[in-house]
Amino acid sequence: MLNRNYNDDLFASIYDNCPFWSSHFANTLLNQIEYKKNTIALDVGTGTGFPSIEIAERLGSTSTVYAVDTWDAALKRAKIKAEQLDVKNVVFQNESVLNLTFNNNMFDLITSNNCLNNVSEYTKALKECYRVLKPGGKLVQVFNLPDSLKEFYNIFRILLEEKEMKKEIALLELHIFEKRKTTKFTQEATEKQGYKILNASENYFMWPFFNGTCFLNYSFVKLAFLSSWQDIVPKEQLGTFWLELENRLNIYSQENNGFKLKIPYSCVVAEKLT
Repeated sequence: MLNRNYNDDLFASIYDNCPFWSSHFANTLLNQIEYKKNTIALDVGTGTGFPSIEIAERLGSTSTVYAVDTWDAALKRAKIKAEQLDVKNVVFQNESVLNLTFNNNMFDLITSNNCLNNVSEYTKALKECYRVLKPGGKLVQVFNLPDSLKEFYNIFRILLEEKEMKKEIALLELHIFEKRKTTKFTQEATEKQGYKILNASENYFMWPFFNGTCFLNYSFVKLAFLSSWQDIVPKEQLGTFWLELENRLNIYSQENNGFKLKIPYSCVVAEKLT
């Protein structure tokens, strides 16, 4: 795995490669935004500035995008990017979506590109977004669905079953549930906080690799996923188990002309009524 200091400026600079993954989701998000004059927008979980800088440029100089994250080094990087690109209508602030400092009824638009679905308290985050959103304002959430990486998880699960690792199977299922909610779950949770669902759509993209080894060694996989997967397996068994899992992935790749993963995702657009 990548043992990196997230607060290191150099690491934050190379993290800019990661939006290649998030851009697949963001393309849908960007197409759901109503680009209007004098829009006050909030992008939550902006990281190193994507898609907040993109949204700011598309909205134009009469509008302002506030972009929040709790990752200092990433925000520093985002500010440099905005300055170098001469994008002056985006404001970066270190804030958690669980405790926003903005006034009530401030924003016309709130966007979440795979952020809200990963926070520790989803309901609280929805409430905070509702509080700062104007009546008639829109919340656009994009998030990957439970069947993401299904090809990998199926092989992982089968190996656990063969070894009769029941506790670890339960941990794997819990991991998937905690990280990836269904469209229905998101719609219902959003409606419970007073929003009206305007649109919900599902899509997918393919994420192909030569084989399982390339997948497991892919920098974004090591950065975002690998440690949580390996935590499922007891440390004393991890080395042998992981070699066997990698071998299974490579056999699958040989039989299927590569290791192709389907990544389904959803976009839910909601409006604050009152």
